[in-house]
Amino acid sequence: MKYELYRIRWCFVVVVFLAIFTSEFSSCAYGIVNNIVARYFNISPSSVDLLPSATFWVGSLVLAVMSLFHNHIRVRAQCIILTIGGLLGAMTVAIGFLHNDFYYFVLMGQIFIGISAGISYVIPPILAANWFSEKEVGTSIAIEFSAIHAGQMLSSLLYPLLLNDVLDSSKGRFDSDKVRNVFAMSFGIISSFLIICVIFVCSYAKNHPPSPPSASQEKILNEINQKRTVLSMENILESLKKTASHYRNINFVLITIIVSLDTSYFAMTKVLVTSLLMKTFPDVPETLPGTIRIVGNMLAVFFSVAAGPLMDRFGRYKLFRALPIAGLIPSCISILLAHHYKCLKALTFLYPLTMGLRGFSEVTLVEYLTEVTYPAEKVTLMCAHYIPMLVFQSIFIMVERVLMESFNETIAIMVPLTASVVSLPMLMAVTSVYHRSNVNSYEKTPLQTKQTNKRCIK
Repeated sequence: MKYELYRIRWCFVVVVFLAIFTSEFSSCAYGIVNNIVARYFNISPSSVDLLPSATFWVGSLVLAVMSLFHNHIRVRAQCIILTIGGLLGAMTVAIGFLHNDFYYFVLMGQIFIGISAGISYVIPPILAANWFSEKEVGTSIAIEFSAIHAGQMLSSLLYPLLLNDVLDSSKGRFDSDKVRNVFAMSFGIISSFLIICVIFVCSYAKNHPPSPPSASQEKILNEINQKRTVLSMENILESLKKTASHYRNINFVLITIIVSLDTSYFAMTKVLVTSLLMKTFPDVPETLPGTIRIVGNMLAVFFSVAAGPLMDRFGRYKLFRALPIAGLIPSCISILLAHHYKCLKALTFLYPLTMGLRGFSEVTLVEYLTEVTYPAEKVTLMCAHYIPMLVFQSIFIMVERVLMESFNETIAIMVPLTASVVSLPMLMAVTSVYHRSNVNSYEKTPLQTKQTNKRCIK
């Protein structure tokens, strides 16, 4: 069989990038200016934390639905849901900030974005396996996953910079009009880009690529296509059993636990970093946490993009996954000590370093998980993997917030530190038998690249 590569595949990478960007931008936009958003809507800091948590909880529910109905939700439908969910969410958030009584509109917007976020965890590996050659898989996933840190970086840059003078507690002044304009306009601009994505996807997306270049993926797709696709309770139960079967794979369970524990760093460095710094240094400028997150996300973007070509060239997935986890342990210990001894200069270096290390490990995860669980149907695999991850991500935000407010910031930082110490030996226990790479090596066929035209995508 001759596999064909279509240039339009890179357009879909851009669409997925923008959808993931929207999810991460919105999820991290509020934490960096938690006190300003709380003041604008007259709510508690915990209610502000609920906005990203709502996205993660809804995303986990979407993944559960995807795992049950994956045979009936094709790539075309996934792309449409991905972009429309992000569009509706961004528009609703923009409306929510038009008045300080519309907090629940913002919450509903985050729920819509959660629908898009759930799909975004499944789409990258599916597109990579189906539409990209064996030597492009890591690169395509790295580009899409770099949107995670790009979205977080822009929110860290935009809101502290534009809202640094809206709150003056000493004079009792609060410029609510500026808060309204900044948030409404930023999400309105994002909505305009997503409208273009919706039009493109509805015009060009297909149920399946014309011909998947990966030999191993072709084998899996052939097995799937031979099964009945009629919607019935029997098929739903079969999908449920298939999803549950992943939890009997020890490699899958170990990697899923590792990634779930790793989300404790997301809570510390992306959502609670402002609160942690201001608790240790009450007089620190509010722009500093934003600067730290900007630098950290820039490092994360660089490391995540670099991880793709490295994996495509060397294929040392376990090594590339272990190195950042090993680096997070001394990094987190140093953050804890810097908070304890009140060393602000050290924290301005350590927080960005920690975020950069996580950026590298996030990209290597998908390829390593796929390798050690082959052969596995990707939709149920990624759904079963990311459902507990999103749940734990929400839990860690709440737990670290409670520990910080009930005790102190060093107790809260003990959570991610403990998670790393536990994760490293668990990763070493994963068995690295690369069945998928062997299939691709022995079943290579010529690749042909075609110009994108209407015939290619019909």
